[in-house]
Amino acid sequence: MTREETAKIMMILKSIYPNAYKDMSNDGFRNGVEAWSIMLKDYTYEQISDGVYAYSLSDKKGFPPSPGQIIDALNTTKHSDDASDMEYVNKILNAARDGTYHANERFDELPPICQQAIGSPDYLRELAMAEVMNPDVQQSNILRQIREARDKQRMRDIIPDSIRARIQGRDSLQGIESDGERIGISEDGRTDGRKEG
Repeated sequence: MTREETAKIMMILKSIYPNAYKDMSNDGFRNGVEAWSIMLKDYTYEQISDGVYAYSLSDKKGFPPSPGQIIDALNTTKHSDDASDMEYVNKILNAARDGTYHANERFDELPPICQQAIGSPDYLRELAMAEVMNPDVQQSNILRQIREARDKQRMRDIIPDSIRARIQGRDSLQGIESDGERIGISEDGRTDGRKEG
């Protein structure tokens, strides 16, 4: 999003939430536009406009959103077609019924969120081979895993691609090759002088 588009979004918010912006100076508004344009640069005007629309229609408190709340509202509407958590649990349990001999095929047939939640076909195999397990306990464990996978997905959806690339770039620098040996990197990013085996 450009700075001009960010200013348009801020003007829309100012008109929807006039009390929140009534004491804001011109400098404050310009600084807000600058900060928001940095945070929202990886999104299109249409995406953020949709997020503002979704947030404003569901807002019952009367306070303007932060950039994160707009992105969350956008992602919530984007994933509104997703099945319920219990539907995903049932898909996993149904796949496990045939998991003793066909775990790989059943795993591949599961939706991505289910695959993320259980990790591998081995989970289906283990469920299928479990002798006597309380079905409520199984269901509860899978439900927890589905919710954790959704939370992780929500966080991935919120982080812009440019920030994700920077994070992954830092992660890849945690060990650097030097003449065929790895040099340890301390948490602050400096070499710690020791060579790793």
